[in-house]
Amino acid sequence: MRRNGSGTLGFVRARAIFPAAALSLVIGLAACGGSSKPAAQSPSSAPSATAASVKQPSVSAKMICADEAKKDIETALGGVKAQPLVPRWSDATYSCAYVFPSGTMALSVKELPNLPATSAYYAALQKKLGVRDGELGLGTAAFVAKNDDVVSRKDNKVLVIDVGGLPKLFGTPAQPRASVAINVGNVILGCWTGA
Repeated sequence: MRRNGSGTLGFVRARAIFPAAALSLVIGLAACGGSSKPAAQSPSSAPSATAASVKQPSVSAKMICADEAKKDIETALGGVKAQPLVPRWSDATYSCAYVFPSGTMALSVKELPNLPATSAYYAALQKKLGVRDGELGLGTAAFVAKNDDVVSRKDNKVLVIDVGGLPKLFGTPAQPRASVAINVGNVILGCWTGA
């Protein structure tokens, strides 16, 4: 797994709010992948971006549904296994559902045509989902939504980790859904360095 320039996965300021999320920093997450399979479920209700001119998903967007990411996410969650992933590309959004024995988590990456459009889309999600207190050191900007989802932006991409389909406590050991989302964000954004 590649790390950002500071040698960390970018998770710094949220420790006081979600201490269990720090656990993912010490888990040996092996590698990030670029291979993926074609077409799944779209993530939770995110506002639609205006006519994005993005024709196909980027290499980094495809990583969220790659076999290597799946393995790393399963490891970060204490070995909880997900069913095979079925990626989907629609409305400039690459997504897949992680279906576990006791719930579902949806990951999506919205590809925007430029940075102003990315900023506007991210701000619309903040308004729609609400923002908990505290900052996350994931990507360029990130927040934990009132519903426990995590949203992060990096370059012209917005990552949404929708944990609404998981029980309130999930993983081994069990941790709050918001911590699960932060752990998964660490895995994904650690892969995006240089992609």
